[in-house]
Amino acid sequence: MANPTSVLDSYFDAQTMSVHLQQNQPAVMKKGKPGGWMMHTTENVLQRAELETLVEKIYEEVEARDDAFIEIQRSASTVIQLGRYRIVIVKPPVSSAMELTIVRPIAKLSLPDYELDEATKHWLLHDAKGILIAGSPGEGKTTFAQALIEEKAKQEIIIKTIESPRDLVVPGNVTQYSFSHAPHNEIRDILLLSRPDRTVYDEIRNKEDFVLYKDLRLTGIGLIGVMHATQAIDSLQRFISAIDM
Repeated sequence: MANPTSVLDSYFDAQTMSVHLQQNQPAVMKKGKPGGWMMHTTENVLQRAELETLVEKIYEEVEARDDAFIEIQRSASTVIQLGRYRIVIVKPPVSSAMELTIVRPIAKLSLPDYELDEATKHWLLHDAKGILIAGSPGEGKTTFAQALIEEKAKQEIIIKTIESPRDLVVPGNVTQYSFSHAPHNEIRDILLLSRPDRTVYDEIRNKEDFVLYKDLRLTGIGLIGVMHATQAIDSLQRFISAIDM
């Protein structure tokens, strides 16, 4: 089935990574790929009324679509997942002017695209029970995690994800959980009772995330964790500083 159309489609072409709309400023588009993008700016200046009309249309789509969620709703900021689009809406007084940031993944790779040797591929798919995917922002951590999910979903195993917000592009048989709607303790209880074969944790950021990852792993749940760290040793250091050993 084709993806439903959206009012946001007109802002994107095949090369557009993100769109940045700010009150009293022209629209800005980042085009290219992570690590190699260029900025494009439109001529027309956006008025607040235009942005508010766009937000109204986005909310209408959220109500009408099954693949849309309001992840975070605060008085002056909102995070929405609308199909493949992640939308961040910020208003004064949090921001100096109303703005929308809309991000869409454009890089989609399968595991064979990484040209891994057979031993590593077998280890990732069959043997490894605790995996950490670490790297700097924009280096493809989530893209690699999605490739792993797609391969593992073919193995007839139960896979869950933990995200905040939910922006992984996963097969329909993979359930996505969000901290935006449930605290860490509730997610922990759900996973321990439902006993998935693999859980993808995107991303591990604060101390609660590290503790939950550790607790789930010690119970025997297979985990794939995504986190910011420039080197493998840095990811281990972040664990050591975040939990009691």
